[in-house]
Amino acid sequence: MAKASDLTPEQRVEIVLALLRRDEPASILARRHGISTNTLSQWREKFLAGGTNNLVVQPNYFD
Repeated sequence: MAKASDLTPEQRVEIVLALLRRDEPASILARRHGISTNTLSQWREKFLAGGTNNLVVQPNYFD
């Protein structure tokens, strides 16, 4: 099972915005923040679908 990111929702928003602004390639942003490019892509899709509220970590009741 993948480890959950310790990044706050505000940090996630900043990372996604940097991706959308194309400040750096996704691979570099992901590596710098200790996440996978897949996670970054998922955050981008969630952000585009529902903004900041979709980047808040939801508790996992199955752990």
